Amino acid sequence: MKAIANIKNLQCEEGKNRIIRNLHRILDIRILDIDVENGMMFFLYASPIALQQVKQELQRIGYPMQSCKYPEPLSPKTYGGGQTTELASA
Repeated sequence: MKAIANIKNLQCEEGKNRIIRNLHRILDIRILDIDVENGMMFFLYASPIALQQVKQELQRIGYPMQSCKYPEPLSPKTYGGGQTTELASA
């Protein structure tokens, strides 16, 4: 599932690198992008437990998650002909 998190205290590339380094240890997530300018992190997670681990780790390293959005997956119709693709579930 996809999530967009607003990260507190994220102001520089050093913070971005620290987040990547620490979250890399959590196997069931994949960071898609970290927008330092807007303090946003875009990532995929496989389970509610993985999401909770992300929240806890960000808190532990000093970059707590202020809010998180869970956008709806795109409908298969978006990809033409009603075919289901990998992107539709991301």
